[in-house]
Amino acid sequence: MDLGIDIGSSEIKIFADGKGVVLNEPAVVAVDTTEGNVIAYGKRARRMIGRNPDSITVVKPVKNGIIAGFDYCEYMLRRMIQKVCGNTMIKPKIVVAIPSILTNMDRLTIFDAVMASGARKVCLVEKPLLASYGAGIEFGAKRGSVVIDIGGGTMDTAVVTYGGLALHDALKIGGQDIDEAIMRYVYENYNIKIGERTAEEVKKSIGTAVQPKVEVTMPAKGLNINTGLPDIAELTNFEVYNILKEYLNKFAASLASILEQTPPELVADISLEGIHMCGGMCKLNGMGQFISDYIGIPAKLVPEPENCVARGTGVVFENAKELRAFGYKFRSFEREEPVGINENIYADD
Repeated sequence: MDLGIDIGSSEIKIFADGKGVVLNEPAVVAVDTTEGNVIAYGKRARRMIGRNPDSITVVKPVKNGIIAGFDYCEYMLRRMIQKVCGNTMIKPKIVVAIPSILTNMDRLTIFDAVMASGARKVCLVEKPLLASYGAGIEFGAKRGSVVIDIGGGTMDTAVVTYGGLALHDALKIGGQDIDEAIMRYVYENYNIKIGERTAEEVKKSIGTAVQPKVEVTMPAKGLNINTGLPDIAELTNFEVYNILKEYLNKFAASLASILEQTPPELVADISLEGIHMCGGMCKLNGMGQFISDYIGIPAKLVPEPENCVARGTGVVFENAKELRAFGYKFRSFEREEPVGINENIYADD
């Protein structure tokens, strides 16, 4: 069975060739504080966030698209691959989605983690390219298309043409950074400490990318740092919008920077086709309108945007021969000499 894996800062998704997205688990592990052993991963571990006793530490092994805890990430991936593949004796070939600005060392770390978790061969492909495939842009299309993919830890932007990357950029900020900003705001302005799950719920429920017209409130339950007792902060959508603005402007500025560097012929194509929005963060209320107003080009949310990158891995398997021309090959061991972004850093099969 061939697999595609989107290793995100928030979630890990696995695509099985011919079956679609078959697994979606939070990128979280729970660790025994004394022994250092993993006792839970995925949804079970995520439920422990904010509720874990001192004997359990909840760890996020992936930060801003980079593996920050190799052993925990390898364990998590191995268990997820086993869950999908069962007891098959044949190890799978795996396409791995990576942010487009990783260093060669970061790429090598991801490669090693996936190989150690049970892969036979691995092919690393940049997320925005996979997002374009998952968004339904025809592989090898001669027209130019632009894709933005905003996830939990990164924003990737790319101009795609002829099936490859023409231009790309990335920011190491995403939905998790916004959650942390909401937590800081409540702490500093209400003297209440809320958890990241509560902050995420606030973002999804009353967060908006455009100036609100009618005030909407939402209670955020937490711990009052002065009294040490449970308390509630009544947040408004205006407050959350003001928190979001800083990050939204960074997202839009990154996209604008890419378009400024894009050749006029491709810009003409993009103006007609619009901007494809992928990733869970793009589901934020008013995001399409915000991007359209900022850039001056219509922006549209693709179907199931959070699964867009994972779906795109299936196109890699279908067009493996053509993608070899761009340097994307399945490999099983590393190559010594340094390489560029579109060259693979591993020796041939």
